[in-house]
Order: sequence, then structure tokens, then C-alpha cells
Amino acid sequence: MQRYDIRKVANAIILAIDSGVKHLGKTKLMKLLFFADKEHLKCYGRPIFFDTYFKKERGPVPSNTYTVISSVNDAEKEDYKEEVKELLNWLEIEEKDIGFEKPMTVFRKKRDFIPDLFSRSEIKVLNEVFARFKDTKANEISHLSHELPEYREALMHSVIPYEAMAEDMAEYVRFWEEEREAFEKAVR
Repeated sequence: MQRYDIRKVANAIILAIDSGVKHLGKTKLMKLLFFADKEHLKCYGRPIFFDTYFKKERGPVPSNTYTVISSVNDAEKEDYKEEVKELLNWLEIEEKDIGFEKPMTVFRKKRDFIPDLFSRSEIKVLNEVFARFKDTKANEISHLSHELPEYREALMHSVIPYEAMAEDMAEYVRFWEEEREAFEKAVR
């Protein structure tokens, strides 16, 4: 059973860097991951990252990824210490003042992309999403995410369900979510 894996997130960031994605800070990254998971759910009935997306003011946010990246410079945070350590094995992450209200998170790769962490369909979708939003700025991709029905219909600070992201595959996703929950309950 697949679960959230920070190595997949780190390698998706490396692939985005290798693909020449511009303006790649934390906000744009959150939306790229959302659009990639949405597209993979629509086409293949499962997400790539297995993160939980919340509706926030600037658009959908994958909660685990956001917390891990936000914890990089917070030595006091114990909750995601192992994930932060793993992420920093793959990337340098720096907060850079660019003259806005908040500094921009800058990613630099330390290692090469490892395609074996992904299925062929996941790499295909990531490449498509990175190409589509290559030159898009963070505020523009945030605005685009606000136009999606699953974002508009969710309550602020609540979960955006996979089945809402999956569109025509919603029933299939709902079935497998129920199966997964039943399995987890049975093995407890």
C-alpha cells in the first residue's frame, strides 16, 4: 500500500528544476503538486503523492509537504524531523528575500532525479504539469487553482477530497478509499 513519501516530493522538485520550471518557490510548488495529483487521479484513479490537500487562502496546500518544508529552518519542530532530514539529503532549501512581504523558498538540488520512485504514468503527468506551468508565477497558478470546482466547493481550511479532484473517476476513487479504510481497520 502506498503512503506519503518525502523522497517522491524531493524528486518531483528535482524534476521540476531539471525541467526548467521558473518561479519555483513554496507556493508554486504546492500548486504544482496539487495539479499533478489531480491530473493523475482523473486519468488513473490514484494520486502521486498521497498527501492531504487543504483549502487555504492562496489555494490548495498539501499538508505534509507544506509542514516538512516549513520545518526546515525550525530546529524546535520534532514532528517531521526524519522527513526534514530526508528532504535535505536531496535538496538545499533557502529562504531568500526578494522584496515581498514574505521571503521566497528557493530549492537547489543536491542529487539527480531517481525515476524508479515513480510509475511511468506519474512521470508522464509530472512532465505535463511542469510543462504547462513552466513560466507561470505563483500568484497566477494560485488564481487558477481557485477556479477549480473542488476548491470552490470546499470550506476554508478543510480537506479537498480526492474524489472531488478525480472528476469522472470519483466513484472509482471512493471505492478504493473505502477498501483502504476497511483494510487498515482490519489490520489494527
